[in-house]
Amino acid sequence: MTEAVFAAPAVVAGLAAVLAIAPGGRATRGAAPQAVSKGSASQAAPAPGIIDGRLDPQDIPNSTAYRLWLLAASESRTGAVAPTARTEAMLMDAGLRGGDVAAAIAILSRFEKKYQALIAAYNRSPEVFDRSSSGLADFLARRDALVAATRAELIAGLSAPGQSRLDAFVKGQKRYMRISRGVK
Repeated sequence: MTEAVFAAPAVVAGLAAVLAIAPGGRATRGAAPQAVSKGSASQAAPAPGIIDGRLDPQDIPNSTAYRLWLLAASESRTGAVAPTARTEAMLMDAGLRGGDVAAAIAILSRFEKKYQALIAAYNRSPEVFDRSSSGLADFLARRDALVAATRAELIAGLSAPGQSRLDAFVKGQKRYMRISRGVK
C-alpha cells in the first residue's frame, strides 16, 4: 500500500489526478480515469491538457524525459552495495556498455540519494502540513536543478558514444510518456 506523504490537488494546475510522492520517491496517481486507452494512437485522443508522447513527443521537454528516466533507472540501495540486475539491464538497454555502465550506476546512486533527501526535506516543510503551495515552486526549482546537474554528470562521466546513445535513448522514450501540460 502506498502512503501519500505529499499531495497537491489544487496546487498543480492541469493535473488529471492527485500526485503523491511514495516512500520510494516515485510519483503515484490517485484514483482517476486514464487519459488515453492502451490502444493505438488512432483509437483515442489524449484528454485536454495532457501531452501524449505517442502523438507529440516533441512537446515533452528533454529535462522532463530525463527526470522520468532517472527516476525509473535509479533505485534505492537500502543496505545493498551492488547495483541490481534491473539497473544494469536498463543501462544496457539504453546502449551503455562496460565502463559507461559502471559510471552511470555511480551517478544514478548519487542522484537517488539527493532526490530522496530533496523529497524528505519538502515533506517535512510546514507548507506540506498546512496544505499550502508556497514551497512548491522552490521544490520544483531544486528538483529541476538536480536533474540538470545529474545530466551534466552523465555528460562528464560517460564516453562520447555512451553519451550519444543515452541521449538518443532517453529522447526516444518520450513516445511512452504522458504528462500534464501544466507540470513539466
